[in-house]
Amino acid sequence: MIQLTDAHENPELFYHHAKNYIKELKKIDKTVIWDNSKWEQALGQSKFIEQDGEVVGFVTSEVQDRQPFSQACFIQAFYVLPKLRKKHIGARAVAELLKEWKGDIYLYVLNKNMAAKSFWASIERDSGWYRKTRKDLQEESGYDLRVYVKKTV
Repeated sequence: MIQLTDAHENPELFYHHAKNYIKELKKIDKTVIWDNSKWEQALGQSKFIEQDGEVVGFVTSEVQDRQPFSQACFIQAFYVLPKLRKKHIGARAVAELLKEWKGDIYLYVLNKNMAAKSFWASIERDSGWYRKTRKDLQEESGYDLRVYVKKTV
C-alpha cells in the first residue's frame, strides 16, 4: 500500500533522499547543483512516498489557488529509490496525489532525463489527464515544461 506522509517530520531522511535525487540528476546534467536554501524551503512542501511503512521516495510540490479559476499544482521534485523503479510505486504515488489535487499539474522534466520523460508519459497514458507542452520554454531552458489537465468527458 502506498501512503503519502509529511516529510518535515524527518528532515534528515528527506535531505538524504534529496541529495541522492540531485546526484542522479547530475549524472544527466552536470549543471544541476545542490542548493541548501531551496531544499530547506522544500521540506515544508514535501511528502514521503511510503510503501508498507518504509520510505521509498518523496515528492515536493506546491498547490496554489488561482481563484476564481482553479488550483494549480506544481511538482518541483519527484523521486523513487532506483531499486524500486518499474514496480508501479511512482504511478501509485501520483494516483494518491491526484486524489488531493483539483487543478492543473505543472512540472519540469530535464530534456535529457529520458527515464523521467518515459515515466510521465505513462502517467499521462493511464491517468485520465492529458499534456500541454510549452515548446518555447523547452528549447530555452533545457527543461520540458509539462502541464497536465484533467480530461473532460
